[in-house]
Amino acid sequence: MPTDSWASAVEAPRCGVRTVFGASRSGEPVAAATAKPDGYTLSLGVPTIWMTLIQAYDAAVASGSNRWKLPTGMRSMVGGSAVPEALIRAFAKHGIWLLQGWGMTELTSIGTQLQRSRALDKIGSCGRPVMHAELRIADAEGRTLGTGEVGELQVKGPIVIPGYWRRPEANATS
Repeated sequence: MPTDSWASAVEAPRCGVRTVFGASRSGEPVAAATAKPDGYTLSLGVPTIWMTLIQAYDAAVASGSNRWKLPTGMRSMVGGSAVPEALIRAFAKHGIWLLQGWGMTELTSIGTQLQRSRALDKIGSCGRPVMHAELRIADAEGRTLGTGEVGELQVKGPIVIPGYWRRPEANATS
């Protein structure tokens, strides 16, 4: 499982999952994980990692190299920031659908996920809440707002951390 996510780095080994980490910004070590994709079922990373990978792959193909093989059908999750449409389309043309979602450090990594089948028709969406996540938009007084109104996104459920370790001042303001 090529990964760039701290949560998977902690949880995957506990579940007996083989984990591969990229080590460079050049794209080479990250791409090396896809050079022999047999057995990989999930890959995680931020948009910068994915953009570097697909640009390096496309450049290699354009130069006639057949060194890499992209693992079609593999689930590839993107997080850390919004996923650019160009990135979604660049992978889609190779038969790889980037799973989009939203999360934050204070959650157990992910709070929403967009269905793979909706990747191209819901570009810009982070999807629906994951299991055990309740989301709402609230105003400054904590009242729930309606559809189309602007406010603060609030998350509730067992996926939310109970507080910051040894940081009472941070807990008091969150």
